[in-house]
Amino acid sequence: MVDTHCHLYWPGLIEQVDEVIGRAREAGVGSIVVPGINLSTSLVAQDLAHRFAGVYFAAGVHPSETEAAGCVAPAEFFKPFLEDPKLVAIGEIGLDAHHDPGAVERQRPLFRAQLGLAAERDLPVIIHHRDAGRSVIAELSGFPGLRGVFHCFEGSRRLLGFAREHGFFISLAGNVTYPTAQNIQAQLSRIPEDRLVIETDAPWMPPEPVREGRRCEPAHVMHTFRFLAAGLAKSTNMLRILLSRNSRELFQIVGDIDGA
Repeated sequence: MVDTHCHLYWPGLIEQVDEVIGRAREAGVGSIVVPGINLSTSLVAQDLAHRFAGVYFAAGVHPSETEAAGCVAPAEFFKPFLEDPKLVAIGEIGLDAHHDPGAVERQRPLFRAQLGLAAERDLPVIIHHRDAGRSVIAELSGFPGLRGVFHCFEGSRRLLGFAREHGFFISLAGNVTYPTAQNIQAQLSRIPEDRLVIETDAPWMPPEPVREGRRCEPAHVMHTFRFLAAGLAKSTNMLRILLSRNSRELFQIVGDIDGA
C-alpha cells in the first residue's frame, strides 16, 4: 500500500518518525510520498526520503506560502531537488480560496511558474485545490500533457470531469470515510479505476474509526483503504493491486512499493 501524501515533517510526527514509519510498515504501508509546502519542508522531506527506504518526496510552494516565498524563481527554489532520484513530483502546489477568495489572484503567478517547471521537467504535479477548482482548471488548461493528481479530492464534479478528460489522478483521503462526506462518496463510481490513489494527508483528517482525538499518520491509510474496498465492492486484494499500480504509474516509482 502507498500513502501518496503525508507531511511526515510536521510537529507531532517528525519527533517520532521512526516509530511512525514502523507502525506504517506493520500495517502494510510499503511506501510514503512526502510533499513539501515551502523550501524548508521540502528539504526535510528530501532528507526523510534518503533516510528511509520506501519514502519519496515532492518539492513545492503551497498556496498558503505564496507571500512568504516572495518572488523566488522556480529555477532557484528547485535547484537542490531536480536531480535527486527520490524526487517524484512537484508539490504540494495549487490555489486556495477557502479563507480568502481574493488570495487566488496573488497565488496564480507562482502556481503557474511551478506548473511550467513541472511541464519542462516532465514531472507530475500534486495539486491543492481547496474551494478553487475552477481557477485551478483554468491554470492547468495552459499546460496540455501535464501529469498529476488532485490531492484530497473534495467531490467536485468539475474537477473529476477534468481528471477524466486529461488523465489526472484522484487522491482520496480519510475524510471520504466521514458520514458528512456524501458529496465525495457520491463520486466514487465515477472515478476511473486506473486513476484512483489514496492518502492520509497526515497529520490531518484521520479516517473513521480513529477520527476522534487522534493525529493522523500513514498507518491510518489502511482504514480508508478498507472503506473504499467496501464502497467500490472490490476485494481488498484486488483494490490493493489496483492502487499500487496506479501509484507506481503516477510517480514513476521503480521497484517494490507495497509493504503487504
